[in-house]
Amino acid sequence: MGTKTYALHEDDVQELQRLRDTLRGLRLDAGLSQVAVERQAGLNGDFISALERGTTTAPLLSTLQAWGRALGVRVEFEVQDLWRFHHHDQQFHAAFRLSRPWDADVQARAFVVAATRQWRIARQLDVEHLAPLLGQAGDTIRVWELQSHDPLVSRVMAQLRVSGTRLRIRTFTREQWIFG
Repeated sequence: MGTKTYALHEDDVQELQRLRDTLRGLRLDAGLSQVAVERQAGLNGDFISALERGTTTAPLLSTLQAWGRALGVRVEFEVQDLWRFHHHDQQFHAAFRLSRPWDADVQARAFVVAATRQWRIARQLDVEHLAPLLGQAGDTIRVWELQSHDPLVSRVMAQLRVSGTRLRIRTFTREQWIFG
């Protein structure tokens, strides 16, 4: 079974391009080769080369985090306008708090999925409405929202876009994260 691809909005393509440019610039400034960054990030083959060239638009969130971590930055994923809704879900707030430590990559990915679901709920969109827009069955969306731990960045971007918002991706040094 192949990986499903999702058409990205031009703003999302540009968001990924900004991230690629930032991380490539950090690699070059550090005088590191793509192979050295791949080794440090635990990635195989020519993946950094493909990411930098933009020939892959479907990396996992963990891949982007590992790429950033290998260059000394945290890659942060933010659902735009998420906090304009008042969230009463204590589990959601707990997931947010767990995602805040510098090295909480797994928790940060889990929060992105939870935030994507919370945004859909706050917008009062049901999965049956999203299903045809994403080319998936409603049950597939439900399972993804409840069980995904490391989604494709394009999957997150696609669901947020059809739900009326977008995913922002930023990088932070440790000092910026702690003192920013």
